[in-house]
Amino acid sequence: MATCATCGAPVPEAARFCPTCAAPVGTGPDQSERKLATVVFADLVGSTELGGSQDPERTRATLDRFYEAMAAEIETAGGTI
Repeated sequence: MATCATCGAPVPEAARFCPTCAAPVGTGPDQSERKLATVVFADLVGSTELGGSQDPERTRATLDRFYEAMAAEIETAGGTI
């Protein structure tokens, strides 16, 4: 069984983090990976006021429709959520 480089506790072979101190467990000196990512931020104008003026379940239903529509567009463009 491997040991944590940070705290010295035993770490199971398949673990990605130390169960004692939560430090990342790596197999080599550099576990970093570079990825290209695009982040989408969408502000739903007036949603705070809308949420304060109606029943929470109705607000949730409205926002769920918004999230579903956004997810469909993102997935159509090849994105993932």
